[in-house]
Amino acid sequence: MDAFNAARRWVSNWDVPEDPPTEGPRCAGVAVTLRLLGEIVGRGVDTSGRPDSLWRATRAALREAQQRLPIDNDALAEQRRREIASEVLLSVELAAELLPLRAATYDEIDATVSPGLDAIAVRLAERTEMIFPDSMLAGRTTPGDAAASLVGRLLRDPAKGLRIDRDAQPARVSERHGLSFFRVRVLHVRQASGQAAGLFMHRGGRVVETSELNAVGLRDFAQGIASHLLLRRWPGAEPFGLRAQYNPIADRFESPIAGPAEQAMVVLALRRASQTPGIASDLAARCAEAASTLETTLADLAKGETPPWEDAAASLLFLAMLPEGDLAAPLAEAMERCLQTARQDPPLALASLLALSSRLTSPDQARATLDAVYTASPEGSLAQHMPWVVLAERRLAPDALPAPSRDTLRAFRDKAYAFALPSEAVGEEGRDLVGGFVFPDARSPLPTAQSARVVAGLAAILRDRSLTPDAELPTELVRILPTVRFLRQLAGDDAHAGLFRNPANARFGIRTSPFDQNMPGEASALTLLALCDILDAVDRLREAAARPPAGDSSKHLE
Repeated sequence: MDAFNAARRWVSNWDVPEDPPTEGPRCAGVAVTLRLLGEIVGRGVDTSGRPDSLWRATRAALREAQQRLPIDNDALAEQRRREIASEVLLSVELAAELLPLRAATYDEIDATVSPGLDAIAVRLAERTEMIFPDSMLAGRTTPGDAAASLVGRLLRDPAKGLRIDRDAQPARVSERHGLSFFRVRVLHVRQASGQAAGLFMHRGGRVVETSELNAVGLRDFAQGIASHLLLRRWPGAEPFGLRAQYNPIADRFESPIAGPAEQAMVVLALRRASQTPGIASDLAARCAEAASTLETTLADLAKGETPPWEDAAASLLFLAMLPEGDLAAPLAEAMERCLQTARQDPPLALASLLALSSRLTSPDQARATLDAVYTASPEGSLAQHMPWVVLAERRLAPDALPAPSRDTLRAFRDKAYAFALPSEAVGEEGRDLVGGFVFPDARSPLPTAQSARVVAGLAAILRDRSLTPDAELPTELVRILPTVRFLRQLAGDDAHAGLFRNPANARFGIRTSPFDQNMPGEASALTLLALCDILDAVDRLREAAARPPAGDSSKHLE
């Protein structure tokens, strides 16, 4: 923190001392980043390893900022410098010792280096170049990509750092050009606002504790996600509905119009939130209004929108989101077209959605569909059908599930928790990953927002009395909370303010992963569905506790 405070003083003065200090943090490298209104205005990196390395990096960052934010040398110059300096957010990264990387390929570097925690360094003779975690997180750059970029920079030929080129892999360029590759653990301190003290960062944010998820914390989390989803509505007069995936680094949506499957899933989540006890009445009313409006815009297409009936998944989710009862003409017409698409033998991965709509399948057809899903899906692969398979079961048997279904879903629940990362498996550096799911056939060895699908299924199981009787509720609530903790870890919050251009828009949006800042609407929708079911379970726990004395397991939620 001493290094950060020294840099903070220099930034506040909008200049560094004329003479370099003779003492300072001894480290392999230093990166200083200055942001103003969410935009990087200055960045300095020094890899000399000298005592004045911090001074050098800060000087470079300030010089760039002074060029990008020129201040006229007039009577008000000093006042403007102070104003700018007070608003600039400072980030300081200190790299520890260089640890050699024995990786033959860039893929091996990705598998070896901790994204968001480690810097990547490449050395050629006496020259060392380094890319730090803050830069990689902001640019969605993997460690392997960073290493390839450094190769091209050091060899002054981008083609020699092409990741897809077999002849440009680390082992070959090391042999041909004498390059050495390193990973470097980084200590990162960053401000959340220009007036705030520095905070130690862990993968660009803070580590959420499970203890934060008491009843109030769960409710605030649910309300925060609902508010974020409402912010994604198209602000113009055109009936575009929801905007697509949000990039908080650039404060930009991927597209002004989200895909129909994503929009339908958000409608389901908002309608569920509007009916959930504990959600503030004004927010619940806004969720209900948004759900009603969005389902209409999905049916009454604007120019440029993709109709839901052009895709099986979108058709099935559209049918699932429709309210019961008679429908207005545009909705009824869209429903008929979606029914035609949905009946064209959708793949097994979507089969549980078939059973979710009463307009698509009779109870007997839905039961046969669910039985086929169970038969074709080993308990581990049942995760891909979450939470829809549980919701379909509740549609068929709202009071009590049949014994075979009950046994299958309870067995899935017990086995699924075995794939949630425990603290002892990830160590100190992986504290932010605890509770995330990694199944054997997962594409990524680290947990991502795909965990939301599983948590939503577990929460639906938790809510159902026939799947989770009152006597089991305290134990099962405690068991699900670490998995919810991981989803809360993915949510944008105040700790990310120094990384995101518009923190208010990003607040409580669910990121793709701890190292990918993009926020897909589906991840937030699934997390909101899970939280609504958990809030219902918490209410049920209170009701049960009012009858017999409350056990110790419920104290956490008081």
